[in-house]
Amino acid sequence: MTSNLTAFASLGHVRVLLLPVGGISKSKFESYANLVREIDHVRLVDIPADPREDKARFMPAPLASGSIQLAYVTRPPPVSHAPLAVFRPSAFPLGVIGIGSLPSRYPPEAFVTQLNTDIARGFPPELAPFPLARNVFIFEESEDGDAEAPIPAQGSVIIPAVMGNKKLYLGQLLSDLCSNIVGEFTGLTRLLESPHSMDALAAQALPPFPSEHAPASFPPRISLQISESPRQSMDVSSDARRTSSSFVRPRTTSIPHSSSARELGKAAPPLPPTLQRSATQTSATLKQARRHTANLLPNGRLYKVLGDLYLLAGQLNEAAVWYTTAQNMFKNAQDMVWHASVLEGLCTVAVLESYNALETHVEVSPTGERETWEDINEKMGLAISLYAKASPSSMPTDGEYNLFAVLLCDAALRHASVLFALWLGKGWNATSLTYMVRPTLPPIFATRPISEAHLVGLDAGFKVTRSQISAILTSAHGPFLVHLRPHEKLRILSTLASTYANLGYQRKEVYILRELLSVLMDMIVCGREEMIGSAVSPLASPKINGAGPLNGSASPILERGSVALRAHESADGNESILSLIRHVCDVYGVPLDGINIYEDADELQPSSSADTPQKEHFGWPELQVGVIREAMAISQALPDHVSAAQFAFSALKALQSALSADDHRYLFSTAVNALGTAKRRGDERKLEYWAENPIVSVEVPPLPFERLPIQHSTRDLLPPVEEEAAAVGVGRRDPFIYNPRLSKTSALQVVAPQGEPLEFIITLHNPYTFDVEVQGLSLSANGVNFDSQPVAVFMPAGSLQTARIVVTPPEPGLVMIRGCVARVPGSIRKEFLLPFLTQEEEDKRAKRHSMAILELGRCKRMGLHARGVRSSGDSSAPSLPAPSRFLECRIVPAPPLVKIRRTSLTRNALTLYSGESSVIRLTLENVSKIDVDFVKVTFDDSTIGPAQAALAEGELSVFDTYETEFDLIHRPIFTWSMSETQQTIGAARRTAVTVNCYGKIGCTSGTIQVSYGQTRPALEAGDDVFYVRQVLYPVLVTVYHTLECTGMDIVPFGTLDVHGQSAADDPNFRLLTDAAAGADDEEWCLFTVDVRNAYGQPFDVFFDRRQEDTEDKTVTYTVPPGSTTRILLPLKRAHLPDSITSQPIPTLSNRQFIVAKEKLTGTEAATRLELYWYREELFKFVNARWKETNHPRFGELSLRQQRLSMRMLNAFKTPTVRVRLSLVSETGQPLPQRLRRKQSCKLNQFVSLRMQVQNLSSAPLVLALSLALTPVDYVLVEGVLTDIPVGRVQSGETTTLDMGMCFVAAGSFDIAAEARSLVENGFQQVGTGEFVVLVESDNKEGS
Repeated sequence: MTSNLTAFASLGHVRVLLLPVGGISKSKFESYANLVREIDHVRLVDIPADPREDKARFMPAPLASGSIQLAYVTRPPPVSHAPLAVFRPSAFPLGVIGIGSLPSRYPPEAFVTQLNTDIARGFPPELAPFPLARNVFIFEESEDGDAEAPIPAQGSVIIPAVMGNKKLYLGQLLSDLCSNIVGEFTGLTRLLESPHSMDALAAQALPPFPSEHAPASFPPRISLQISESPRQSMDVSSDARRTSSSFVRPRTTSIPHSSSARELGKAAPPLPPTLQRSATQTSATLKQARRHTANLLPNGRLYKVLGDLYLLAGQLNEAAVWYTTAQNMFKNAQDMVWHASVLEGLCTVAVLESYNALETHVEVSPTGERETWEDINEKMGLAISLYAKASPSSMPTDGEYNLFAVLLCDAALRHASVLFALWLGKGWNATSLTYMVRPTLPPIFATRPISEAHLVGLDAGFKVTRSQISAILTSAHGPFLVHLRPHEKLRILSTLASTYANLGYQRKEVYILRELLSVLMDMIVCGREEMIGSAVSPLASPKINGAGPLNGSASPILERGSVALRAHESADGNESILSLIRHVCDVYGVPLDGINIYEDADELQPSSSADTPQKEHFGWPELQVGVIREAMAISQALPDHVSAAQFAFSALKALQSALSADDHRYLFSTAVNALGTAKRRGDERKLEYWAENPIVSVEVPPLPFERLPIQHSTRDLLPPVEEEAAAVGVGRRDPFIYNPRLSKTSALQVVAPQGEPLEFIITLHNPYTFDVEVQGLSLSANGVNFDSQPVAVFMPAGSLQTARIVVTPPEPGLVMIRGCVARVPGSIRKEFLLPFLTQEEEDKRAKRHSMAILELGRCKRMGLHARGVRSSGDSSAPSLPAPSRFLECRIVPAPPLVKIRRTSLTRNALTLYSGESSVIRLTLENVSKIDVDFVKVTFDDSTIGPAQAALAEGELSVFDTYETEFDLIHRPIFTWSMSETQQTIGAARRTAVTVNCYGKIGCTSGTIQVSYGQTRPALEAGDDVFYVRQVLYPVLVTVYHTLECTGMDIVPFGTLDVHGQSAADDPNFRLLTDAAAGADDEEWCLFTVDVRNAYGQPFDVFFDRRQEDTEDKTVTYTVPPGSTTRILLPLKRAHLPDSITSQPIPTLSNRQFIVAKEKLTGTEAATRLELYWYREELFKFVNARWKETNHPRFGELSLRQQRLSMRMLNAFKTPTVRVRLSLVSETGQPLPQRLRRKQSCKLNQFVSLRMQVQNLSSAPLVLALSLALTPVDYVLVEGVLTDIPVGRVQSGETTTLDMGMCFVAAGSFDIAAEARSLVENGFQQVGTGEFVVLVESDNKEGS
């Protein structure tokens, strides 16, 4: 609706045909033609008057307002429209302008000759008397003033290049052309007013232009009687072939090409002489016409023609008068077609009057109560109704059916155009009037689809809505379209489709476009058949054998030796047809441009992620499948084989879930065949990768362990430190309990050696119901040279297949495996990215996919607008950032290769006693050509894993945690002492490695791991890491349970009375007696433990004492099988300062962030620390070992399982304050001592209890004593027994106190003393003392 030819006011446009002459190029012709097109109207005051009487009838009056509207065309009208020459002169070019340029190889006279020749060829006699005027515009190109100016020929005008304002000059030339055209209207009117012309006007519904010569050339005039029936007035024949009032014929299988148009007229008649008529004569003629009702029909038609001519001449008032007069006659004569045309003319006059008023700023008031547009709407509706009820003549032809259908469709489109203008301009205003005369859409309509908000706003802006316009457009689409010729169908259907598109009715648009495409393809196929029929090779001898299998046409079968010719297939216009197909399918929800076409077959399609989101299906599957089949048929019929394949693969990609298995196979086979045909015909274009992503995963199978390079830090080349041994406790050196970076790094990178095969396993999936062959499957890698040979994988329908790709890296470096590159039949290569996702990203992606599945089918919009919302993505689900991490493959320099040639074990089995030590010897051989300058031996056994797991859980107590870590770090099963000679293994050389073994209960297996490599290249390059290989030697370990220690105890040495006993030969007993006799028993304690022999052989057990200031001693016991022996060992009591006992229990594995699970008070925590540190001090003093009796096997006996109690602690540690108790007489002499810590006294004897308090700490103390006597009832005491003040005692000093007492009963009395020190919160116990008093009576003493 953007062409002036389809404007509502086109009935008032004077058409001017522009033709190229003089061999002008197309670009120059378009350039000069645009200069002419800029002048779209000529004012009446600018038209020069013609004083000749035979030209002056339609000439405008001086100073007349208004203008003549111009419309430019570049093609002559079809011959089939010749019957409309009288009925609608505005449909024909009334003037012709030839456009040429200078310089040219033709003289100016040849331009005029060529124009006349082109007019004679383009306007056959059937189109007489058009055109009415002609001229040639010759444009000069050069501005050379010295050249001789050419002389224009008669009938041509030269426009100099130096002319500044060419538009003004062209306007004058067009004014002269319009003057000539309007002047010729008088001659046409004279010809129509002749008697035989009046008969011709009434003879047919659409009479041709009459000739002033022989009236016999027209059909004989038939007396027409006025009848109420339009059939009686229009169809006077009694032929049986009568048509219905809607002139609709039954649909036929094909549209015949009419040749009857050439029979409607003969040679073009000469121009008629000028008809002189005055206004008085015209008025008399009108009165006479009203009186003679029999002449209403021809007179009304004549008046209608006069109205058309005045309308074209720009004299709107005269045109309205003639139209009104004709309308009154047609109401009585029932001439429906001409009556409808008069109504269209009146509407055009109303529009042009309002349009001219915009230029003159004169307001045009409506003629009645209704508004102007309402009157136009009513008249156009009546005109469409009249066209629909009209009938052709008594002997209808295809041409009449065609023209009646054209008139009906044009009226409907014109009616829709005026309503569209009112809707677009929101009323009867300058915008709508301008669109009715010169249709130009606003810029917002240039984009598709048009904003729905804008369309809704236009609906609300005026009384006219889109639905009303659409209802009018349906009048132009019906079964009568079958009578239209193909070109007319194209014009009508394209106008309908564009109007629906501007209204935002996309489904109706594509419905019309589908019919438009069928018309186009009929024309193309028919034209191709005509070309093939005219291009038969004389060498071919076809024999018709029968109808073809597809279209039922005869297929020629050539004899042997004949030559078949294939006509050249032109691709002109194919792209436009394909673009229409794409638009139709896109509206139906099938994007046919989802697969792009590439000119370069070796081009690599941009990468895409392997994880594609699920797309929602839009539209009706049944309708979409039908549209796809139409698109396939059209693309194959053009033919455009590559587009046919593109459509098929796009449909497979977009409608995979909606298509059946048969449709899958049909589209795939059709596309493959089309691509094969295109390739055979020299078309090397390829399609975008059309299939779904076939890559499921890319995996790297682990290398054999003995060939796997392992990264080591250059710090491993330094001497081992204590931290490395502590790392065994947790299995890694990371100080953090949880470090997620370790797992990410290990899973993200693969290490492979240079020059050795590296295998990749690719998993592929075929989701289709047909077999697919993936061709050119290879790895997509960035980095150093890492080329992989492409492989082909055949995948049956719906199957999973794996492909194996082996790459041998030629050089070291870093390679990033981005994914895979693959292609399928007919497509280019495409890269599929396989990013590495962490577990968190995997969970987020899975959650996003589940949300997208839940949102499928949910939308708050309807129709095609819902498709836009869904295709733009779901805003409720946050988009994930594109991952940039990929699988990395680090190619390291080729490392050496070492094998274990022999060992000292038999069948890898090792048998030990618990605590036993042994040796394993391994012989290593370097079987490569690369020297080994780094060797490190590490170990693993079955006890490390459970212990590390228990530590990691954190459920162990502090004591158990320390003992577990101690056992892992300080008592490993395997150890190795590194030597310098074992660090280097030359190429093809051997070396021996010695491994020490320790028997640990619970160990069942172990592994000796030898790491080796070459460090020189890494050190020379300054790298922080180097790579080694490892060789494993598994060992089957059996440990027998032999000896175990239980019941450890520490008691004060004074409780053991060895005085008076004879010294036996037992060295262990002599050790006890020597300790008792050699020192004060307050400084010693007794260590005891039970050793049980759980094995069937006797063992000699050795306990060693190693203490400062004392002599080292060893006690030896033989433990028979199945028996338990108690070990006695005197120890000197120990004292640890507070600076040591206040330290926290250390963590041997250096773990951090360990939260204590037990809530202890300050006193309890201090007691626990004191127990721990004194236990460690005890194990420093006492060591246990064993030796098998009469055998050389030996080992260590562990005491680490024994616990230390508070009682044992008090016996083992030296007290802070020492309290000594004794009895003295009244004179101060000590009473006799009978046994250790025992004194005797007489009954009823007054004695003194001497209390000596010694401060052994490093600071002065304020002390108090409390006594406990048992039994206290038989003792008389001088003073109090509790809180006896001692006073401040300096460090190292001794204070003595005496207390008088008397025992009044004989027997044994226990006396205990407790020393307490004054602290902030009260008193704290710092020392104790005790002894026994034996009270004897006098009788016993006398006896």
